[in-house]
Amino acid sequence: MKKFGMKTLWTIGVMLVLTACSTNSVIISYFYGRMDNRMQDRILEYASFSESQKSEIERSVDAFFLWHRTNEVPRYAEYIAAISNEIESNQFDQTSILEHLKNIRKLSEESFQQSPIAKAAPFLKALTDQQVAEVAMHMKKKDEDFNEWYSERQQSSDDEERVQKIVKNIGRLGIKLNREQADRIKVGLNNYRGGPEERFAVWNKWEEELLDLLRNRLNDDFENRVSLHLAQYQDQMRLHSPENHEHNQINTARLINDLLRSLTLEQKATLLKKLRQTQKSLYTIASR
Repeated sequence: MKKFGMKTLWTIGVMLVLTACSTNSVIISYFYGRMDNRMQDRILEYASFSESQKSEIERSVDAFFLWHRTNEVPRYAEYIAAISNEIESNQFDQTSILEHLKNIRKLSEESFQQSPIAKAAPFLKALTDQQVAEVAMHMKKKDEDFNEWYSERQQSSDDEERVQKIVKNIGRLGIKLNREQADRIKVGLNNYRGGPEERFAVWNKWEEELLDLLRNRLNDDFENRVSLHLAQYQDQMRLHSPENHEHNQINTARLINDLLRSLTLEQKATLLKKLRQTQKSLYTIASR
């Protein structure tokens, strides 16, 4: 079974999970309000930073989330409203869904371009040799953890089990899929190209190139080269396998279209309710 990379369902799904337990903005606001601390903590895991470096990281993260809350959150709310209207009126097809996938990717890329990671070249240049070594060790540990997880998953998972996990997660939103709908998901999973092994290999190559740049960070062209490398972070698979990327986008659009058109009136009503709750929550966040 191959990894299921569906940006539209992931984006909407995360938002729905946050609002599934509430009819107001409390839950999603709670989680969004703590994402800055989560990002900061994850950055701080990479090395032992000085107090001035920690303060710089905190300022960068705070500035990013202020920008994101002010500029991007309203755009997601508007986008969810447009998607809701299309679903309600059945004014969607595989082509329009494919366009949504591309638009959501653009939003994601714009956010990344404003993130502390994308703007980290000057900060990275000032790292000590010890900190670079710690970054390398942290990446190695994360890779080992992934290999262990993937090995266990290969031994314990099968196609049907993974489909049922997806069905169960969707069920937590109040949308109970039938057997035919579950089979559609299984077909979509099987049509996906590029499994975890390939993604992990591409990620390893990106890591190795980054570490090589960090070890030569005193070169005159370091900031420009590392900025270009960081800019490829989200685009690794598309650059590595453009044909597979295009295939997966089309496969995803087809599956989403098939699932949406298979929804019963009750399932559709539940989905629209959750989307509108999410839209309301996002507007509340943006207005803080």
